[in-house]
Order: sequence, then structure tokens, then C-alpha cells
Amino acid sequence: MKKTYFALLLLLPFLTLNKITLAAAKTSSATQKTTISPKMAAFNHCNQYIERLYQNEFTFEFSERPKGVYQNKRKFVINASAKVISGPDDFKNKGYICRIRYLFKNNYKRVENINSWSIIGISGLEDKLIELEE
Repeated sequence: MKKTYFALLLLLPFLTLNKITLAAAKTSSATQKTTISPKMAAFNHCNQYIERLYQNEFTFEFSERPKGVYQNKRKFVINASAKVISGPDDFKNKGYICRIRYLFKNNYKRVENINSWSIIGISGLEDKLIELEE
């Protein structure tokens, strides 16, 4: 009988530690499911599209936030800038405008999915790009 109590006393810290670890894992997985706003999702998808479009020519360092995002129902206009890197010491800060459309009416549950968006157009990243003045 004493051996059983002694064994339970030895296991008690491990059992409580396991429950605490499981509770922490549940809360961390719940925080990972946070969704971003439709405006920030539009900004992120425009940046991904630009990277794919110019992947063989340039590398980009995008700002964390756009200068402005304008929304008209499901259409978004993103005004932002990025550092365009074409070589080890060759880079320029460029401004761009991205027009993008969300494909689903009033249901913003899929904003993080790139397939929920359609790029309308991008301007400002052509050869005759206007350089930003810092």
C-alpha cells in the first residue's frame, strides 16, 4: 500500500505538468488562427504577386504596412512602396499601386487564401518607374 502512494507521489508532478503543457498548446493553436483584415490581406497578396511576377529580375523588400488602402466594396487599391534590389549594391525605393478584387461577397472568411483574390493590375514597377523621394 505504501508503495502505491509513493509511486503516485512520484507521478503527480509529471501528470500536472502534462496537463499544463496541453493547455498551453491549446491556447497557442487558438492564437495562430487569428485572421488579418481584408485590407492587409489585399496588401500581402499584391506583394506576393509582385514577387512572382519579377522573380527572375529583382528581389523586393516590402514595407510592413502600405501607405494607403482604399476599398470600394470588394475592390481594393493599394498604395505602397518597396525596396527593389537588382544587385548586391544596386537598389532603389519604388512606389507602386496595386488594384485587386476579392471574389466573395461580404464573406471575408477566406481573405488569407490567395485563390480568393484576383489581381486587376499593378502600376509603378515598369521600366519608367517613378522613384520615391525620401
